[in-house]
Amino acid sequence: MSRTLGILASVFALFLFTSAAHAAGRLTFVDKFFAGGDELDVATYFDPDASPGSKKISLLGIKSGARRISVAFDAGEWPTFTALWNKAVAEQSNSWQDTGTFVETGTDDTSTLKLSAGPGVTFLISSPAHGVQTFLLAQGDMGRFGAAVQKVQVMLADQTSD
Repeated sequence: MSRTLGILASVFALFLFTSAAHAAGRLTFVDKFFAGGDELDVATYFDPDASPGSKKISLLGIKSGARRISVAFDAGEWPTFTALWNKAVAEQSNSWQDTGTFVETGTDDTSTLKLSAGPGVTFLISSPAHGVQTFLLAQGDMGRFGAAVQKVQVMLADQTSD
């Protein structure tokens, strides 16, 4: 667990401060989504020095101006996010409703991700150290986002390379 904590700390530093020079591993952006100047990133992080089975994790990050926040998932947690995503897609309507929450593990600054469904999907990420950020994914971007979710699942299955 302490190794996972170290990986997550490195990833958060990389993701929040976007300084790739200090990272031991590699951050790969799977896709980026934009709305009103805000950005939602889907990414993986590979650390070749991590223990087997935890070399690659996935991230969702929101950028608004200079502020960034992210939530990380190990390979075993990504299916939980996929289920939340699928529920949000199925519950599209004209009014907003909460579809579920994911609470990050293995870090001192535990981020929480909350999804809401309506005419699109709202992502809300909160953490004690970085506050709260939200991103509204438009219905027109939902197909592309779903493809990114599937691509991450495939990428996480290969823990041997980035």
